[in-house]
Amino acid sequence: MRKNWEDHFTNHLGENEKKSIYLDDFLWHVFSYEKRDCLQEEQADIAFNRESKKSCYVFYQHSNEAFILENATALKADDFVNEQDVYRG
Repeated sequence: MRKNWEDHFTNHLGENEKKSIYLDDFLWHVFSYEKRDCLQEEQADIAFNRESKKSCYVFYQHSNEAFILENATALKADDFVNEQDVYRG
């Protein structure tokens, strides 16, 4: 899943550019270094909450485990409020 995420969000970057933004350390650097447009903070939460989610995948930066959440229609951004470096899609 990590590779799929990277392919989707960073496919426009070359290997040197990925290194320059420390993508190996944190995937979200593609957004914080403004290499890809994104919603932020409350706007991102609102958009996530409005998204129709039959299923959702979740993985963490420093773990090789990934979770596929089925029947995720009730999943909200607040469900991740105490999580760090979590990616959801």
